[in-house]
Amino acid sequence: MEERKDLKEKLQELERLLSDREVESFISNLNVKISGKDNLVSVFGTVRKEINNHFHAPKFKVTIEPELSPKELKEIKDFVSRIVALELQARVYRIASPQGITARTKKSTFAQVWKRIHDKFEITDYKMLRRTQYQEAIFFLRNWESKLLNELVKRGVYKVDIPKNYLLRKLFGVAKANGKTKEDLELYCIQKFSLTLREALPGHIWYVYTRYATRKRKSK
Repeated sequence: MEERKDLKEKLQELERLLSDREVESFISNLNVKISGKDNLVSVFGTVRKEINNHFHAPKFKVTIEPELSPKELKEIKDFVSRIVALELQARVYRIASPQGITARTKKSTFAQVWKRIHDKFEITDYKMLRRTQYQEAIFFLRNWESKLLNELVKRGVYKVDIPKNYLLRKLFGVAKANGKTKEDLELYCIQKFSLTLREALPGHIWYVYTRYATRKRKSK
């Protein structure tokens, strides 16, 4: 009997709420579609879901305003793409990752590489990198890339999965800073590998870069 009384009171409360103009207006504006298969229970379930979404779903999307320029953000993304390719190649030759990456698929490797970056700089998105962290991030990524390249070339892997043009730009830039010409680089490459720079593979270019171009020319 007591249970029946409680139900009556609840139904009376529901009737009162449905008669309220504000509630009626809210419900009438809900995007609820009713088909011939719906009964009262399913309709109320849909309405309850819509009400829950209205009060608990996020009302706005958080946007990140990067401190870094689009060019700087692209540089970081490009580093990650190259590192992912090198990490995957390192697995093939049983070379240990400098950062402990163990994934063997491209998607998983991307996820692990980004996680290392996010964990190191205590962020959840690379766009959150602060201006003061930029140089440290580039140094971290460049060092990671260099270690992988060094290990691959040390194993005699010259067909490295990295754009040759990228390595050539690095090669010419550091050589010029150290007083060496393109002719000097060409001669060194021919002497070491019997290949011109045009014929050389990325691994050969990296060898010339690390063993020759980075050393300053001795003054006479």
